[in-house]
Amino acid sequence: MCLKVVPDLHGRSDVAMYVCACLMRGEFDHLLKWPFEGSIVFEILNQLEDRGHLRITAVFIGAKLAHRVTYGDRARRGRGRDVLYEDLKYNPRAARHCQYLKDNCLQFRVTQFIDRDVMQLQRQCLTIESRVCVCPIEFTMTDFERHKRDNDRWLSPSFYSHTGGYRLCIAVFANGHWGTHLCVYVHVMRGVFDDSLKWPLCGNVNIRLLSQGQNKGYYEVQVSFTAHSPVECAGRATTHVVNRRHGSNGSNRFISLNQLKYDPATNCQYLCNDCLQFRLTTQFRK
Repeated sequence: MCLKVVPDLHGRSDVAMYVCACLMRGEFDHLLKWPFEGSIVFEILNQLEDRGHLRITAVFIGAKLAHRVTYGDRARRGRGRDVLYEDLKYNPRAARHCQYLKDNCLQFRVTQFIDRDVMQLQRQCLTIESRVCVCPIEFTMTDFERHKRDNDRWLSPSFYSHTGGYRLCIAVFANGHWGTHLCVYVHVMRGVFDDSLKWPLCGNVNIRLLSQGQNKGYYEVQVSFTAHSPVECAGRATTHVVNRRHGSNGSNRFISLNQLKYDPATNCQYLCNDCLQFRLTTQFRK
């Protein structure tokens, strides 16, 4: 395989490029099963620091692009996604210092390669998950201060809205809105039952932040998906991982960071032992 960059995306070379993984002709092709089923994960590296890399997952499942290469040394097309040139440049106003295009160069790193056997095992795990990880469900966010210091997000394990429902997860930004509030978002992920569900999804996800003090209260927000929600937030996902490009829905001012500490007036304490506890419930059409 190889990585390929197509700078002229849809004739708009000044807007975006297409980055993809392509199959190549190999000396062991006659011994392998075709079409190829698997995925390759690669990153466009942040050249300012060793974090915040731009992650891309190329999935090959039953596509024409996954057949054996018989003409030339590589396939003419591959699997990947478009990348805006604006996203590659340094943005001094962004919370995280990222610059992918530096000195007119991009750096890439392949981080994971999964073949059909591993994908089959993943599908089996997803089937089990769909029967066990169903709302209502609770999650614990650990290492809160580290996430806040690094200004990164915490992703919950994926869960299903209901039996036979939508696969979702929540993202929590500890440093949140300008370092004053906790941000929580709901992401749609590729699930086992997507073929039988209606899209875009419509329903509500209730996110409760639980008090860990003697007063077992909670702080709650309802995240709604409606027919008017942007398709990038409520549409069907194409990968099993959270893709920032797919969008999310939630609250960027969920709760003030000052309210997480112990409050003697209410006897509530949401942040305890560097952890936050969440309980999720949903209301979706079945």
